[in-house]
Amino acid sequence: MVFTREDTSIMKGVAILMMIYFHMFEFGLDSILYLPLSVIGKYSIECYLARACNPVALFLLLGGIGNYIIYHKNQSGVKRTGKRVLKLYVHYWFSLLIFIPIILLLQLPVPISFKDFIWNITGLNPSWKISNWFLMPYCVVLLCSPWLFKALDRYGWKICLIVCLLIRMGVFAFNHYYSNEYIYANKWIWNPLPELVLLFAFMLGAAAAKTDFWGVLAKMKKWPGYLLYLALIIIIGIRCSIHIFTAFATFSLALCMLYVAAPHFSAVKKALIFLGKHSMNMWFVHWWIWDLVAYTGKLYSPVAFVLVVGLSAIVSMIFNFILKPVDKLILR
Repeated sequence: MVFTREDTSIMKGVAILMMIYFHMFEFGLDSILYLPLSVIGKYSIECYLARACNPVALFLLLGGIGNYIIYHKNQSGVKRTGKRVLKLYVHYWFSLLIFIPIILLLQLPVPISFKDFIWNITGLNPSWKISNWFLMPYCVVLLCSPWLFKALDRYGWKICLIVCLLIRMGVFAFNHYYSNEYIYANKWIWNPLPELVLLFAFMLGAAAAKTDFWGVLAKMKKWPGYLLYLALIIIIGIRCSIHIFTAFATFSLALCMLYVAAPHFSAVKKALIFLGKHSMNMWFVHWWIWDLVAYTGKLYSPVAFVLVVGLSAIVSMIFNFILKPVDKLILR
């Protein structure tokens, strides 16, 4: 197999770096919490580069690849998947348990009511940290994955991807015409929509695992390294210039294949594998840490980014040490 578990960890490392960079630097000059290196028009250079970051699509793509392989190896069902979902939620709840008291102690704005508590604990409406919006939709897609993979095997990858793409485009159209007056005002209408949007990227990963993805990747690994990195620069440049939601998953697949095929320095490879293994916890804690770093004062963007990544990784190691017995109990 060309795409290994190590490759998955590497790309998860890339994805979590993308997520942190995007959440730190996606905003315009009127709301930035850092000192930009340069400004072009109304936006910092960091904001333009953040457009190339599609962490959600990349995580979904990797999830589709990995879970499809596991499904066919072990016929992974809802029970096994449910244990992994429970593990995700335990780590999410632990992050809330640690950071909400700290945020309240510093008197930073956090809506506290019984309704907010229920919304955030379940992940239905994570108002405490909007970056956690991805949790519940992702878990729903995971729980549905056995049936999704059966459909993929029965009807073929072309039909499944076309259906998922049409669903995605339909949701965006519905959201465009009715969002302000109807959808956003009714969470029970809004909450099912992200699951439908996420299907395409997840199923694209599963389709890549099912088809000749491995053969294409094997051929790409024989290309000269400079061509692979040149191709990476080109697609990143295109992504920074074009903002088309339906292209996110395709961009992520191209990025994944090119980066895995490209040669890596040993230190970079080890660092990405380490970050990939901690990507789950870092996803839950990085924005809390960014709030705390920004609370101390504005820093130059590279310093702030390295600090948030480093602190998130340290907190993740502490989380894993504390929650290791719980994880074993859940997954046994």
